[in-house]
Amino acid sequence: MYAYNLRLAQTGERYTFSFDANAQPTTAKLVFTDAKTGTEVGQLPLNNVIEGHNSFDFATDQLPGALKQELNWAVCLTGNHIAMINRINPEAATTAYNRATVAIDKSTESDFFGRIYVGESDKKKAEATGVYVCNANGVRTNTMPYKGGQNLTGNYRMSVDATGKLYIAEYSDNNSGVFIANPAQMEGNFQQFFIGQRNEKGLITNDGQNVGSSASMVLATGSGADAKLYVCLED
Repeated sequence: MYAYNLRLAQTGERYTFSFDANAQPTTAKLVFTDAKTGTEVGQLPLNNVIEGHNSFDFATDQLPGALKQELNWAVCLTGNHIAMINRINPEAATTAYNRATVAIDKSTESDFFGRIYVGESDKKKAEATGVYVCNANGVRTNTMPYKGGQNLTGNYRMSVDATGKLYIAEYSDNNSGVFIANPAQMEGNFQQFFIGQRNEKGLITNDGQNVGSSASMVLATGSGADAKLYVCLED
């Protein structure tokens, strides 16, 4: 249970807070904190929040905090306990996956927080192999998979970093490495992470040094100076 696509608009002395909810909550509220200290300064309850898009309008004097105090705001939603595992993609042949890997943008620093990426790998159906983008409820937003200008056939694992970039591990020898997709331009080319020359076995070298190869796993962790990328390489 969470909110995403948070937006704020100001018209005169009124503020409009809008967001999307991935399901209907039991309770909801806006939480305001001091921008410098992070200390909570107040809350505003929200009524009749629904699954999907929500918008709430408040006058300046309804908001917590002191005059000219800079505030950050967040949406807090509470839902029912999760009682079971549910399948989110339909079983129809047109939407089923052959060998899928899933990566979810869980970074609140990202403009695409809540987006689900599904990597499809089917060597018998090259046209279906690539990356599908789904909304927070698992519904596809692209009919044909994104390939990023690459010959993806062994895209078995993916990961999203704190900025929202998608990292795709590719295991095939002729297209080995890790590819980076810009979440705002999924229809564009995916960038190769390793810089160098690839041989027939998928080994990538740069100035005589082995720098990359066929990748079976990739994991992005941390942010800023603490950002790290872990990759499992075959060669």
